[in-house]
Amino acid sequence: MRTAVISRQFNSTMAPGWLYLIVLIACTSSSDPDNTFSIELFRQTYLREQRNFVIAPPVLRASLGLLYQVANRPVTSELQRVMHLAPDKFQAAVDMKDSLTSMAKGREHFETRCKMFRDQVELSEKFSALFLGYFKPEVEFSSLNDQHAVITVTPKDYRMRYYDLKLSSDFHLNALFRNQFDPQKTENKVFKALNGYWMTSFMRQSAHFGIARLDRLIALEIHYSWRSELTMMVIMPAEEEGVLSELVQRFDLATYRAIDRALKQRYMEVSIPKITLEGNVALGVPLAKMGVVSAFLHNGFDLYRYRGSGLGVIEQRGSVVVAEGGSGAPNGTSRPSYLAVPHSPGFYADRPFMVLIRNRVTKQILAIGHYSYFQL
Repeated sequence: MRTAVISRQFNSTMAPGWLYLIVLIACTSSSDPDNTFSIELFRQTYLREQRNFVIAPPVLRASLGLLYQVANRPVTSELQRVMHLAPDKFQAAVDMKDSLTSMAKGREHFETRCKMFRDQVELSEKFSALFLGYFKPEVEFSSLNDQHAVITVTPKDYRMRYYDLKLSSDFHLNALFRNQFDPQKTENKVFKALNGYWMTSFMRQSAHFGIARLDRLIALEIHYSWRSELTMMVIMPAEEEGVLSELVQRFDLATYRAIDRALKQRYMEVSIPKITLEGNVALGVPLAKMGVVSAFLHNGFDLYRYRGSGLGVIEQRGSVVVAEGGSGAPNGTSRPSYLAVPHSPGFYADRPFMVLIRNRVTKQILAIGHYSYFQL
């Protein structure tokens, strides 16, 4: 376990004890709080959205983590419980800085960004202090120099609703598969969607893949390029008659850990649909269903000098392309050659499944969604 000594002088407006240098011994943070939040947000969104979607919960969690620093007592309690944040806000700030730094470093393959649209009134000293050095350059006010920011706080235009704080985030996956699928092997097969059986383009490849077979599910892991730490998981019920909604309801952090432990590399044939998952999802209701309610009141956060503010619209857009070369690769990308050796029974995703993009080193879930409906 690695330790780091972090010394930081916070502005006195943030807390009475932060006038002096604080020396903190911080252990490597686990991805468990992030993953627990991601899985629960996906579950609540799945119950609400009757369509295919994909979301990137970490960028929303980072934005709410920033607001946690200026949350009133009821909101603080809710965010602690739902997002598994440290009770000490300085420790939470350190954790959030680490998370934002990680997001900024991983932008080559998975880019995330969030814009907070605020009212055009004077910010509180407490909120302004968050931008005076410690969270730079990952958090910025809207300017010509905010291209490296993960979170940008920008004034609303006149058409936006007054008093509410709007969170608008987006993400984009741009990574090539390590073992790319052969375009010449792509063929039409039947996909058993919730809206009927449809002929769908299936990609096929024989190579080494990660496979995990548990009691009621089967999971495939496909690695992206050697330059990336990302992988894609395809998770579906083990039985042909299995129902994805039941799997989603049971899916939790323990299940995710069990899949990770059970993954074994096998040479086998894999056949999965060629799809594009797009997210244009409202996340306010799912967040409220998780227990974040007081944050939507008008005085949930000490954001402005002369009054408070609350959350309004929370929206997220993004996409994950599953094509022969990966996400962001043109069709017809050439593939390396492989030895034809005996292989175990393959993986055939001909029914609804979950899609999960994660960092194979930290185990953090970066994006999570599902493909259940044929896209007409």
